[in-house]
Amino acid sequence: MQAKKPVGTKFTDEQKNVSSTTKNLDVNTGTVLTKHDTQHYAELGSEKIVVSDDMVKKTKQMLPSGIQLLGFKPIGRVKPHHTFQAADFLYPDESSIVGSTALFTTLLERCDKKGVSAICRFTSRS
Repeated sequence: MQAKKPVGTKFTDEQKNVSSTTKNLDVNTGTVLTKHDTQHYAELGSEKIVVSDDMVKKTKQMLPSGIQLLGFKPIGRVKPHHTFQAADFLYPDESSIVGSTALFTTLLERCDKKGVSAICRFTSRS
């Protein structure tokens, strides 16, 4: 098992532990919203479709975790609004897949040389 760096702890000037919490607030009333008060949605064209937490879980379970190369697109045609979420940092792992570093490096070099971007689907572990 690989050792991991411990998570940092924050302290006040008086050396007391500080903990942080995240709360969602109603912009109109300022009241705290519970998980049941909020909804997630996906944009399809110009419409917003409400997506439940269960639906997101089931969708993630339908796809195996990992990355799948879907195709290539000229770099100039890839627009920021084509992404579904913020970028994830991916890196090759030689201990799991031998040769992944060479494959990843070659893919990036060839994409750069041809002026294209790899279009992928990434499914994280649930």
